[in-house]
Amino acid sequence: MEKSLLYPTINRTRTDQKLDGLWQFSFDPEGSGIAQNWANGLPATIDLPVPASFNDFFTDKADREYTGVFWYARQFFVSADAQERFVGLRFDAVTHRAAIFVNGHKVGTHEGGFLPLSSTSRPWCTSARKIPSWSRVTMNCPGKIYLRETPSL
Repeated sequence: MEKSLLYPTINRTRTDQKLDGLWQFSFDPEGSGIAQNWANGLPATIDLPVPASFNDFFTDKADREYTGVFWYARQFFVSADAQERFVGLRFDAVTHRAAIFVNGHKVGTHEGGFLPLSSTSRPWCTSARKIPSWSRVTMNCPGKIYLRETPSL
């Protein structure tokens, strides 16, 4: 974990916006999503619930056992007031590798099995006129698992 933000809780100065629910999902078997700028919008998506493993929602064996690159995306609302403050993203459990984009800008990366990921995203969630606006968070997950040797004790 590169950086760690405080766990999101609501108090006098902090708010919390849950991003649970339906997310757009797309397989990227050729791994061309980065080159084709999928961070700004995914082609041919289906809606899947998060948190959950996408594998649980497919009956086709190839989809259910897919281990290649895949993407998730979701819009979220940023109030004019929030644009003046710190905006952070926290994912409680992210698969092996991921890159996080907000409005097309890469804001963080992750490596590690099903661990939290936190990222600062305020610069990319603001409107020039400080009006309430929608932002898009996109996650690219290269699904290949690479095993490394770790020393035993």
